Amino acid sequence: KKFLKIKIKKSGNVIQNFIIHKNYSNDNYPYIHLYLDIANFPPVIDNENCLLVDFVSIKNPDYSYRLYNKSLDIYGEEFKNKILNILKSYDVKDIEVDKENEIIRIIFKDYSLYYSSLSDSFKLIFYSTLTLYSIKDGIICIEEPENYLDKFSVDFYIKNIVKSVEESNNQIFISINSIEFLKKLLEISKIENVDVKIYHLFKVGDRLKYNVYKEGFQEI
Repeated sequence: KKFLKIKIKKSGNVIQNFIIHKNYSNDNYPYIHLYLDIANFPPVIDNENCLLVDFVSIKNPDYSYRLYNKSLDIYGEEFKNKILNILKSYDVKDIEVDKENEIIRIIFKDYSLYYSSLSDSFKLIFYSTLTLYSIKDGIICIEEPENYLDKFSVDFYIKNIVKSVEESNNQIFISINSIEFLKKLLEISKIENVDVKIYHLFKVGDRLKYNVYKEGFQEI
């Protein structure tokens, strides 16, 4: 499925126009292929440094299990401690791996839940947090996060994204339909001095076009 045609910028330079395609791995976790053109094979960039967060990825407990375990293998307990520190405002005390059932169990202050029993809002927060800190110098695509976030979580979620850009040098693409989410993203990004570019997509006849805004969205 075509996600969006974009320009990928690495090390301060625009490489080229790319087309993003989603890939749902049966034995790994969702990631993306980057093609120069719809007919271009193999993908120009096709590795685990290009990750996807969307409805399918947050709903499937297998994906969180695999991504968490792979990140532990790479970064060790430091990764777990980082995730716990980020999620402490949600009273998360521990993350347990049930190897027999291949699922994660979240230990909160007063109770525990398997990943499959979490709310959609917290699934998004947890899986996104894993994704944002499991790679460095990578590309992450997040699809319509505002559909699952409650009011309390919006600020937390955006700050997490901004922090990932600052600490891990990830380039993040977010498709959104919410002006409120966009306002908050611009507000927090400005405070943290993180560059944000807005692409407003619209159709003219049967063609998809876009405008680019760097400072704000008053004209949209």
